[in-house]
Amino acid sequence: MLKEAEIVETLIELYASGDDKRKGAYKLSKDEFKAVAGRKNFDSRLLTNLDITLAGRGYRLLDYADTEGYVFMVGGRSLAKQLQSLPDELIEEYTVDDEDW
Repeated sequence: MLKEAEIVETLIELYASGDDKRKGAYKLSKDEFKAVAGRKNFDSRLLTNLDITLAGRGYRLLDYADTEGYVFMVGGRSLAKQLQSLPDELIEEYTVDDEDW
């Protein structure tokens, strides 16, 4: 079983390798994530801790393991670029009234 810091390093290496990366996101199935993490099971607490650590390094971990069966790792720059390319109408539609863009 890998420690969280080792999992983070492995995820960053996978992301940097460019294999299976589409539009700035690296997609892992539940089983692939378990293999990377060296664990039989994982919970939302582990994913949250990994996301916090990855955020400090310029990445985000998106947990869709329960609903879609995947975990996505997204580069912060890629995410910002994708958000900037959205039409203003779409951003306005999904912006909460008291948020200022």
